[in-house]
Amino acid sequence: MTNGPPAPALGSHLRKAIEASGWMYSSRALVFGWALLLTHQFGIGEYGIYAMAFAAGSLIGVPIDSYFTVRAPRVGDETFLRERTTRALIGLTLVVVGVLVWPVSFGAGFAVAKAGIAVCFQA
Repeated sequence: MTNGPPAPALGSHLRKAIEASGWMYSSRALVFGWALLLTHQFGIGEYGIYAMAFAAGSLIGVPIDSYFTVRAPRVGDETFLRERTTRALIGLTLVVVGVLVWPVSFGAGFAVAKAGIAVCFQA
């Protein structure tokens, strides 16, 4: 036997699992409702363009952001603050470019703006 703290009751683990499942399923239901609403509002073709632009935004933003995320724990505070500012400026630049491209191409503009917002949010 060990002299550590007593193990929590099985009921508390079960309650936490049920709460976590509730959050997961409610968020999935919300996203499904959002998809139905967008499809109803814009039609299936426009929703497809939105979905492709959303995916493309992730393909643009994640590689840019991952450089900073991987490097952040390895640098000093001053370097970290400079790189966080650089990350925010890159994100804002992407947002501006996305807004400028939006009238020409909804898909491209949305993808670039979404990537910029994601990079800014992670900064």
